[in-house]
Amino acid sequence: VPRRAGWDCHGLPVELAVEKELGFTSKSDIEDFGIAEFNARCRESVLRHVADFSRMTERMGYWCDLDNAYRTMDTPYIESVWWSLKQIFDKGLLVEDHRVTPYCPRDETPLSDHEVSQGYADVVDPSVYVRFPVTSGPLAEAGVNLLVWTTTP
Repeated sequence: VPRRAGWDCHGLPVELAVEKELGFTSKSDIEDFGIAEFNARCRESVLRHVADFSRMTERMGYWCDLDNAYRTMDTPYIESVWWSLKQIFDKGLLVEDHRVTPYCPRDETPLSDHEVSQGYADVVDPSVYVRFPVTSGPLAEAGVNLLVWTTTP
């Protein structure tokens, strides 16, 4: 079965590398520079490193078609994802829901699980649990307590 190589080009690691190259320290630096120009620099960064990834892939003995590799930043790839989502939506299989998403406050952007794991560290996060007994009414008669929890004691 043919295995086509591919490069995941949309992600915080690429953006952070370009921010470092440009000496940026905040999202406002990117906005002042221009989002379109910043995106162009990110694309250039990806293209600058494709040969390195290809060499590493070959050295690891990972057999795949490097000559016809896809890049997630290329229009045909993006449009194929949009097409797939449209097919799923048309069949009523796309569901809107809510979930907790890791977030980078510095860049004001959501993070993938992979991006979160790159900076994983065990930390001590103080928190407080407080029990309040209900003092009147049927819940008090039943001995009900309320539990409050906070990470900012």
